Amino acid sequence: MGTRQGQGHRQPALSVNAVVMTILDLIKATVICGAFAFLIYSFPVLGQIVLIGCLSLLWLSYARKTIASLWRK
Repeated sequence: MGTRQGQGHRQPALSVNAVVMTILDLIKATVICGAFAFLIYSFPVLGQIVLIGCLSLLWLSYARKTIASLWRK
């Protein structure tokens, strides 16, 4: 069984700028990740506190979104 003309699988239209990562973006991400790694390696206790704090905030934000979506249903 075939599909009728015009009823095939359609891919969503994406802006080219939304999916392209420039070399400058890659350099910035590399420098930032390197700086974080250096700080965490140089100051392990402070690094652990910052990482645990950031991950906790991330978890709390997702938990808040999940609970809010459950309340709406």
